[in-house]
Amino acid sequence: MNKNEFIEKLSSLEHDRWCSWQKYLHSCCVKNEDGSLTIPKILAERWEYEMNTKYKDLPYEIQESDRKEVYKMFSTINEYLQHQLEEDKVIEDILKKTEHVYNILNKYKENHIICFDKDLWGLYKRMDKELAEILERGKNGI
Repeated sequence: MNKNEFIEKLSSLEHDRWCSWQKYLHSCCVKNEDGSLTIPKILAERWEYEMNTKYKDLPYEIQESDRKEVYKMFSTINEYLQHQLEEDKVIEDILKKTEHVYNILNKYKENHIICFDKDLWGLYKRMDKELAEILERGKNGI
């Protein structure tokens, strides 16, 4: 799963969460003749209290309700992180192999075992530059 797929999956989960909340909210309200909704006073007071209270100060039951929503997203987050770890391992493996080939070429060049013609020298220099950039990005976590 790439970053865009991850964002879309989480966005879909968020939309589902919002829809569920709206269905619940609408079911608690009184529907007026003009189609508008009126929230009963007791619920308006309760929700106002909840929205003005820090999570750590909420009663356990409300915190547990919030945790349930997080658990719904957790598997998607975990799936994305697992994919990123696997991708990082593949990239790390490619870097090691590329660096190994580069080091062999460098030894051969230093010992004059191979002769670089113009095309091979250009390829060597590009590889040298690209490997340095890849290693730098890897070190910086990019």
